[in-house]
Amino acid sequence: MSNQRFSRRQFLRGAAVVGAAVPFLQACGGPSPDSGSADAGADDAAPSMEKTSVRYAQVIGPLDKQVDMFNEQSDTVHVEFELVPWGEHADKLLIDVAAGTAPDLWFIGGPWWIQIKRKEVALPITEFLANDPDVVMDDFEFPADSDWGTVDGEIYGLPTNSVILRGLAYSEDRFEEAGLDLPNEDWTLADVAEVGPKLNRGDESFAITSPLLAADLYLTTIWQNGGQVINEDESKCLLDQPEAVEAIDQLVAWREFSMKPGADQALGEFPTAGGKIAMWPMVLADWDTWLKRTANDTTNQWMTFWPSTTNPPAVDVYAGSVHMEAIWSQSEKIDAAWEFFIWRAINQDSLDYQITLFPINYRMEATVKSAITNERQADFLTLHLPITGLSTGEYWGPSTTEILNAFRSEYELAILGEKTTQEAMDAATKAIDVILEDV
Repeated sequence: MSNQRFSRRQFLRGAAVVGAAVPFLQACGGPSPDSGSADAGADDAAPSMEKTSVRYAQVIGPLDKQVDMFNEQSDTVHVEFELVPWGEHADKLLIDVAAGTAPDLWFIGGPWWIQIKRKEVALPITEFLANDPDVVMDDFEFPADSDWGTVDGEIYGLPTNSVILRGLAYSEDRFEEAGLDLPNEDWTLADVAEVGPKLNRGDESFAITSPLLAADLYLTTIWQNGGQVINEDESKCLLDQPEAVEAIDQLVAWREFSMKPGADQALGEFPTAGGKIAMWPMVLADWDTWLKRTANDTTNQWMTFWPSTTNPPAVDVYAGSVHMEAIWSQSEKIDAAWEFFIWRAINQDSLDYQITLFPINYRMEATVKSAITNERQADFLTLHLPITGLSTGEYWGPSTTEILNAFRSEYELAILGEKTTQEAMDAATKAIDVILEDV
């Protein structure tokens, strides 16, 4: 395999086997390695090495091609790709771990990572990273040794890709028609509220999409305002506190000029491509989705960071999806698993392929420069880099799905005007407290 590397454990294990073989052969009367026998092995073909097979569970189908690349390059390891549906992968992993049949390596979605790493089913890899001469820790975009990936300072996994952050996309034409300055990285939620009524055209087109947002944007808004969803020991919900209520209320206020829930169906599959939406949340560095929503980047639109609660925010942080890869701590093929694990994370062939699918987490900027020839695409793919170091994975608590659903059900009532934001967050807090009691 190109860029073949071996762990210290593999090297010492191999040396021990070779060292033990010499006296064993001599004791049996065979020729010593330096006997100079002209006949020793002269007619024997070099023995073929059987590859060690490891299992790799993943939810991203196109990564099977990455596995094929590795299998073609490696002389020692063969990876079996196991595709698991997103909605089932976390539960399936825990079931397989309990049964002792878990794959050697696996993907775990960001919302479930905290729970998984606390169960000590992932292999600590701090020493592996430190002993690998090809690993440059500073080249990870989202730090490998951040609190997200560690427990008590020990690293238990690496991100599948760079942190997935959402920004604010906008139509330059709509802003210019309204005589407004374009959004920029210093924008706050108050700026959105100020321009919203000036960009709104009623049922014909809207200033911004519905305030029913992706989960990470709620967290960003709450955290930047100094609020939290739950307390540190995860025993009490804090959504009813002033910091959280004030932050959420800024989003609820968008109902006056935003697209009504469900209205997107009447506006067509991609209303942003037709200029019917002036602003919308969009994943930074997701070029494929950008092309779909902008008619192949032909509609004079661009992106910036998600507006902060204040400028500067009380806490300078962005919540994002940080999906993780880890090695099963009970795998019997740890060395072979590591060979693929680190190849997938830092090998340039691997990175060149990954950059065609999603933002990578290792040497992102350098890989974009070498692999992407479209200058505008290259600029788009690197928009998020200045705030990657300020980001952390989204986490709603020990029962992520239940807690998020409890929040959303009350938040929607606030958007519909059936409750004030304070009333909605009071009700959400009570519901989430019950969930936390049952954990």
